[in-house]
Amino acid sequence: MNRIRIGVVMMAACLFCSPLAHASTAGQIRAMEQRAADLQMARNRFLVQVLQAYRIPYRVTPETGLVREIEVANTWYIIREITIVPETEVQDGQVILRGHNIYFQPEGSSNALHLFSDIGIIVPH
Repeated sequence: MNRIRIGVVMMAACLFCSPLAHASTAGQIRAMEQRAADLQMARNRFLVQVLQAYRIPYRVTPETGLVREIEVANTWYIIREITIVPETEVQDGQVILRGHNIYFQPEGSSNALHLFSDIGIIVPH
């Protein structure tokens, strides 16, 4: 009886631990990674579009298009982090997007550089 149980457990383990069992999970992970890459590219394009619209000099990483430096008041800042916060309001029961607050966090500073943009962003589906 114990041999049968061990055999069944071994067979179940082989079945559930096989690469075929994880194929759909791996496909889902790849799809999520691709979605994250697409969103990052859209975010980078949006930031470049905003900086160009407001004529703010900037430098990007050529491989990724990530904004790495911006110039404000004749000083170049290396950007450590960028946060984009949508600004919305409710009108007649509907949420209206007014624009985006963009916070550039320079290296070596605790003060973020703030920019409000009313330029829309298009997120890929």
